[in-house]
Amino acid sequence: MNQLVQTQAPSPDSQRGENLQSTDLNVLQEIQEEFGRRLGPAIAATLHCDVSASVKGICQQTYAEFHRGLTSPYVFPVAFPPEKGAAALNLSSGLIFPMLEVMMGGRSPSPTNVSRQLTAVEEDVLESLLQVVVRALTKSWKSVAEIQFNLLPQRSPNASLPLAHETVTIMSMNLEVGKDVSGSMNIALPAVLLRETQACAGVPRSAAGKAPSNERSELIFGLIQPAILEFEARLHASKIGLRDLLNLKEGQIILLDNALDGTVDGLLNNTACYRGHVVSDGKQRCLRIEDFFESDTA
Repeated sequence: MNQLVQTQAPSPDSQRGENLQSTDLNVLQEIQEEFGRRLGPAIAATLHCDVSASVKGICQQTYAEFHRGLTSPYVFPVAFPPEKGAAALNLSSGLIFPMLEVMMGGRSPSPTNVSRQLTAVEEDVLESLLQVVVRALTKSWKSVAEIQFNLLPQRSPNASLPLAHETVTIMSMNLEVGKDVSGSMNIALPAVLLRETQACAGVPRSAAGKAPSNERSELIFGLIQPAILEFEARLHASKIGLRDLLNLKEGQIILLDNALDGTVDGLLNNTACYRGHVVSDGKQRCLRIEDFFESDTA
């Protein structure tokens, strides 16, 4: 799907491999675990279904070796300013097509054995999901460096991948989407990012701050108690075709995806914090909170 061998002359940095030391590995593992914690909820919010991400491992090889070992041809170019190099994002076909099915109006992801070139329309639809992945990757690197990863359009003249002989560090994840769909995600990172982790490993981590005393905690809690927060109970989003939307008339009914006993999200100041079910106290509707979860907006 993408060109493997780049035509430009290799830079000195791209020719020089970096050894993956134990300190580098520890930093990279922390980044990968943070990436997994952010990735699952972020994709779940986009697809409106359960998604979990787990760490598979980290390894080093040339980009050519990485590319030859892929079971899926779907590789997307990722850049980061300043122009230090190129990265590559790979998704298995077992993930791409079920997720596309949901994003294009399907109710739930189902396993598929499809493996073909994406159409231009599918690439455009998939781009919004890939942007979610790239944003989660950017946030996961904040403990090391302020690196802004950017997804490059497939047809962009600036789109490039690592050089074939370049040593890259591969972070591999496993994604489970819904009940029946699973697949792999691989990110090939250039050597320059490994040097960022080496710099981070050489700087002692700041010790955690001393916990406030019980008296100070009670004082702070007392000061913030009068604050007023906006609470909202929100059904999960439904999809509607543009034609149906344009033909809506007063009195018509829109079918929601939520079952009568489906869950409802509770939001504080527009941030999802709770999940539960709608119940009644005999006079009013109430939200019975059954679960707490951390938003990915932090």
